[in-house]
Formats: sequence, C-alpha cells, structure tokens
Amino acid sequence: MHNNKLFIVFTAIFILFSLSTACFVSCSHHAKINVLKAAIKRNAEDAYNNGNIDALEGHISKDFIKHNPPGADVVGLDAFKESVKNTRIRLPDCRLTIGEIVIDGNFGSMMWTFEGTVSDQAPGTNGIAGKSLHETGCSFIRLESGKLAEEWMYVDDRGVLQQMGYKLMPPLTETTFAMVTQAQVKPGKVEDLVKIEHEMSVPLFKSYEDFRGFYFMGDEKTGKVCGITMWNNQESVAEAMQSDNVKAYFEEFTAKTKDLFVVKPTRENYTVVIQE
Repeated sequence: MHNNKLFIVFTAIFILFSLSTACFVSCSHHAKINVLKAAIKRNAEDAYNNGNIDALEGHISKDFIKHNPPGADVVGLDAFKESVKNTRIRLPDCRLTIGEIVIDGNFGSMMWTFEGTVSDQAPGTNGIAGKSLHETGCSFIRLESGKLAEEWMYVDDRGVLQQMGYKLMPPLTETTFAMVTQAQVKPGKVEDLVKIEHEMSVPLFKSYEDFRGFYFMGDEKTGKVCGITMWNNQESVAEAMQSDNVKAYFEEFTAKTKDLFVVKPTRENYTVVIQE
C-alpha cells in the first residue's frame, strides 16, 4: 500500500511537471510569435509612414522577394528599400496600417490598408496629382530565420484605378464605333488645344451613356493632332450629333480654336473590326 501511494505521488508530480513544461514551451513560442508580429508591424509602418527605410532590416532578410502581380518581382532588401522610397516620393503623406497578422510555422498572412495623396512633383502622375488614394490588400508571407523571406501581395487594384478616374468598360464588339478627328495646329499650340478639349469635349462626351472613351494624340514639332472617341454604337452618336447641346458645343469649340489650326479638323467614322 505504501508503495502504491508513492507511485501515485510520483505519477502526479511527473504529470504536473510535463504540463508545466508544455505550458512553458507553448507560452515561450507564443511570446516569440508576438514579438515577431510586433516587429513586422512596427518596422513596416515606420518605413512607410516616417521614412525610416533602415527599419526594414529589422524583419526582412537580405534575399527577400516580393511578388506583386502583374508587376515585376522586387528582389533583395536593397531593391525593396528603393521601392519604398519611390512610393514615398509619389505619395509623400502615405500611411500604412497593418491589421491582423497570423503566423503558423514558417508561413503567415496579414491584412493592411494604405492611403496617400499623389504628389504633383512625382514623374508620371499627370492627371492624377492631388488625388487621395485608399488601397486595401493582404499578403501571404514566408519566414526564414525569423525574418520575411518572401511575400505575395493581393491588392484591390481595380478600386485604386477607379479612384484615379479610370472607368470599367464593357468589351469591344462588332457594334463598337469610333469617330476619328485629324487636324494640324500652329507650332506650340498643341497644349492649348489639349486644354480646350479637356474643358469642353471630355465633359460633353462623358454625359452620354454610350460613350466609351476619348483618346488624344499630338506632335508638338509638326502640330499634327488626332482625337478618337469610342462609342457603343453608331446610332447613339448620330442621335447625339443632332442634339442642341452638341450643336452649341461645336459653335463654342470653333470660336475658341479658330486661331489654333493650320489645317482644320476633319472627321471620319469607323466601325471596329475585332481580330483575335
């Protein structure tokens, strides 16, 4: 009986020791995970929001690879730092906010939001300078030695493009119609014509439901210009041309551009031929 009591006591001690050890290991593991999560959040937000690019070294490996389709991969920590710098040039007031981070073994995921105002000093921002953009996305990450080794980004690109002013258009069909206008302006007057088109033509065209888009091309050296308006069908254009507001538009447009042209505008109509 005495031996049985000792056996029970030793067994209880062993179970308690095993449970405490398991608890200690589990708690230690969770603590490390929480420290890693905090580092990812702190360093990434510091780099984007405050411009502390070197903070990225705290949680990103030197051989880091970032996949952000359809764009090209960003390979290496130095290349990623450069991409963050370029982002801050385009959106100097940018704010990155990282939400929930989940880590399981060497893989994880995180949700984030990104917002900022497009700078008028950044290259390639014509037409969108001053716009405030808000982007949401998530990332799937691979960890190596406690640092981010690879990231796959999934972003609401369509939402961002719509904020920039792009419109979703139905696919081209056999009824899609194009009106092509060609002309030639005096030297140095292409920019003046573009301004008038932007102020007058674009708002008019956009008021019609069947309007698909306006494309303007010009050569400053020769003064040759070409404008293409796309429509869902020819019937809608023919109807619009007979309306009073379009007739008034042409009268005002002619008056504003009478001193710009060397060769006055000529218009031709085309139906779209689809080739696979």
